[in-house]
Amino acid sequence: MHVPAQEEAPRLLTDAQIRQFLANGYLVLQTALPKSFHDQIFQRFDELIGGEKLENPGNNLLPLVPEINAVFEDPVVKGALTSVLGPDYIMHPHRALHKNPPGSPIQNWHKDSYWGYMRRVRNHRPRWVMIMYYPQDTPAELGPTGVVPGSHLLAAGIQDPDALEKNGSGPAGSVLMIHYDIWHRKMKNLTADKRFMMKFEFIRMAPVAAPDWQHGDPAWRAPDQTPSFPMEAAWKAHWRWLTGSTSAGGTADLDALRTALAGTAAEAAAAMSTISDLGPSAGALVPALLPHLDGDDEALQLDAAYALGAIGEAA
Repeated sequence: MHVPAQEEAPRLLTDAQIRQFLANGYLVLQTALPKSFHDQIFQRFDELIGGEKLENPGNNLLPLVPEINAVFEDPVVKGALTSVLGPDYIMHPHRALHKNPPGSPIQNWHKDSYWGYMRRVRNHRPRWVMIMYYPQDTPAELGPTGVVPGSHLLAAGIQDPDALEKNGSGPAGSVLMIHYDIWHRKMKNLTADKRFMMKFEFIRMAPVAAPDWQHGDPAWRAPDQTPSFPMEAAWKAHWRWLTGSTSAGGTADLDALRTALAGTAAEAAAAMSTISDLGPSAGALVPALLPHLDGDDEALQLDAAYALGAIGEAA
């Protein structure tokens, strides 16, 4: 199998792409590799698991098909991984090759487990991501992976996730990069064609020292497309962690914020976002934030926790 030479430097993500990943938990990317390479990978995957055999290579996939390492050396993929995980990231030894044959059913919504440890080791910060690679053209009807945007921060089940689903469709060579903890599933294959996907995991190994992407604007700005769960206090906290910045401080009308915290979910979330910017100067609002920790809205619970964290010692 011919593997194209790749000498281009990693194509780092932009501020806008990092903000999108922090809020939504995923990015759809397109590798720079030629279609001829993806066609060869498709044929190899078809030889391995395309028939009726149940002999999936599992964790042995990379030694069995070493050419797929070109996907991870691709400047687009390498740039995205570097941008989120830093230049010293590592590839986890667990990986999988999946097929979605014609007519296969929809998968249940799920989060992948950490080898059985479930929720106890989940981390909101983007320390662990998965790369899902599709060697064939993968329109929505071929059954790509579906995700619930913003759900990487939520542990509980989501009401009507089907209505919120976005799919990772794209041409041959497309890659879906997801936060490890996002709710996702295999979508139904409505065609007569096979769909293959391989997923690999990558982990940050070094503390954040400085932004590792094309960083130019230090301010948090909500992405053009935000999920249905407004958790801007959490998103800002992760932005500050990745950029090495702190709460902006400043002043605001604390009485108005206190009123908003007692209002609708949208009003309370907006107030929490402002509080996360104020930091310690919003200490007087701690009593108004605490009831949200016991509420039944998980997104508001988390946002309240992040707002309290931004306030710091007074909380």
